[in-house]
Amino acid sequence: MMMSGGVFSSKDGLHTIQGTDEEVTAVVRASNDWGTYATAHVNNPPDIQRGLRLGLGEIMHGQFLDEETAAMMVEAGVFYNPQLSVSSLEAIERTFGPEPSVNKAKSLLVAQGMARIPDILLKFPKLLEKTTFGVDTVTVTPANAIRNRDHEIWFWADKFGNLQTLKSMTSIGGDLAALTGGQNPYPAGSLGVIEEGAYADILLIDGNPLEDITLIGGSKELFDAPDRKPGEIPAMDLIMKDGVIYKNTLD
Repeated sequence: MMMSGGVFSSKDGLHTIQGTDEEVTAVVRASNDWGTYATAHVNNPPDIQRGLRLGLGEIMHGQFLDEETAAMMVEAGVFYNPQLSVSSLEAIERTFGPEPSVNKAKSLLVAQGMARIPDILLKFPKLLEKTTFGVDTVTVTPANAIRNRDHEIWFWADKFGNLQTLKSMTSIGGDLAALTGGQNPYPAGSLGVIEEGAYADILLIDGNPLEDITLIGGSKELFDAPDRKPGEIPAMDLIMKDGVIYKNTLD
């Protein structure tokens, strides 16, 4: 649900508070009744704190997260999905152009807030261990969407290390997906891990992504990165989903 204003929406400022307590509580209750959790697009610390008090299971974005709120999120045990590199100054300039606009102004405010989030997460490792990788892409072409995702991978690895990035993309994401309860399309096995009884979602990499994040597509470049199609990562020799092989370039 939306509990704060958006960046690309034209009429709701970032300061706006959306959803009454009764409405948020109803969403949380309905979600819990279905065996899953409620998540919200929410920006500002007071609104995040309200969502925690009313029972959200995940915070999306949280662009202006502060340390007090991060500590409360740890105590509440919620998941967090911030999408960090999408608000880089380069992305804003390329997306909105040189002319001023309401949406560009909001994006610049968000960029200032999100620049602080990596340091906050490093200060609260328990929250980082419940932070999932995600890309809130604002690019308008499929090629740029891939560039955005690849850059986000590199950005996470640069800030948090390769191991934490891989965990956020796999096992931590699997822990969150498992909370979808009766809505979980994969109820019979573990998610985000390679073990007996899991779903055989496997990537075989020629090299060690713990040492080189570019092996799974991470790119320091954003808009200036060359085009690539999904699956066209040279070091990724095998892509298996639920035991079905979709790519195999092994000898």
